[in-house]
Amino acid sequence: MSQQKSQKSWFAVVNPRSANGKTQGLWPGYYQQLQQAGIQVDYALTSRSGGGTEITRMALDEGYRRMIAVGGDGTVNEVLNGLIENDRLVADDIELAVFEQGTGGDFVRTIKTGKEKGLNALIRMLKEPNIILSDLGRVDFLNFEGEERTRYFLNASNVGVGAEAVHRTNCRSKAMGSKLSYLTSTLEAVLSYKSVCVSLKMDQDTFWEGNIWGLMVCNGQYIGGGMRIAPDARLDDGLFDLVVIKEMKLSRLFSRFPLLYKGQHIHLPEVQVFRCKEIELHMPDSILFETDGEIPGVCPKAYRVIPKCLKLWV
Repeated sequence: MSQQKSQKSWFAVVNPRSANGKTQGLWPGYYQQLQQAGIQVDYALTSRSGGGTEITRMALDEGYRRMIAVGGDGTVNEVLNGLIENDRLVADDIELAVFEQGTGGDFVRTIKTGKEKGLNALIRMLKEPNIILSDLGRVDFLNFEGEERTRYFLNASNVGVGAEAVHRTNCRSKAMGSKLSYLTSTLEAVLSYKSVCVSLKMDQDTFWEGNIWGLMVCNGQYIGGGMRIAPDARLDDGLFDLVVIKEMKLSRLFSRFPLLYKGQHIHLPEVQVFRCKEIELHMPDSILFETDGEIPGVCPKAYRVIPKCLKLWV
């Protein structure tokens, strides 16, 4: 494909296993309707975990600059990590749209609050663009072989019991739907999880230390299939909303659990919210964490905001 044509065309990275496998059967029809609507789009299907990043890099090498992530939060994360390297986009004119087909769909909850979703909404968005300059998050961590790695995220990164819940969710069928799948996994994780001691330094001048159930580094507002964990978070304000859930009795945790879905948990005395650009962490080396619904490793060492980095269609 010529450079000129590819710059005008969209390239869709499609995860056929998303939506509990339904996307594989639905995508051919979606693609036909996009073509009929006059949307120039080429695509490739991912075949394995991590494949979305490789496909994205190949599309960029062919000259594409407008990308569509078709899948869940994990697919969006894979595409994102194909777009950025060394804290910079691979090319300055890259743009990203998201066609949510996943189980959790938490990132889209932030950008589509009060808006229609689905294919018709995607077509209207691609014909009548509204583009924001979104912040990105960077996390430095250890992979499962103990090697230092970096990963980027659009929505949130979750340390502690929330990461354990994501791990359990990813290991089971999601046929129950997003909210029930994540809720079941979260309740199971809480019953077996032991709080951990962490120390935090934020923006070089704010310190916190204590035992936690979890901490969430948020660019978007939602995690866990609809928990509004950071209700005041914005994608373009240059700041993380860091939500710390301190150790508490199980009975109190369970009784206050519904508040997470309404964003009202932030008023509890066991919850603190910090707004910051950088975070340094010290914690046990074995603790899991997740970014945008995927578990890339253990023991996050540092987080940093990359402000107004990506042109995002919303």
